[in-house]
Amino acid sequence: MDQIELDQLLEEIKPQIAEINRGAQMMDAETDEKKKLVGSSVVNKAVTKIIEKGGMPLLRAAFNKVDPERQRTVELQLFAVSDKTGATWLP
Repeated sequence: MDQIELDQLLEEIKPQIAEINRGAQMMDAETDEKKKLVGSSVVNKAVTKIIEKGGMPLLRAAFNKVDPERQRTVELQLFAVSDKTGATWLP
């Protein structure tokens, strides 16, 4: 995937990046572990859509667009996620 294609895909997945930020914010705001699951689900759904669209290269590029204050929460959520080629998210 070249940079032009990656940039086009990043533009297309802006709604999913916003959802990742929203889900991470929900997770960070909750103290009850069960309530954190709602935010976790939001993040997982958005990540799944991103991986289906462009695999791990697109997910890594999307992660760089996530709010820096939320990146650690998202990174923990992504641990060991993989795409159809077998590429795996490891920090």
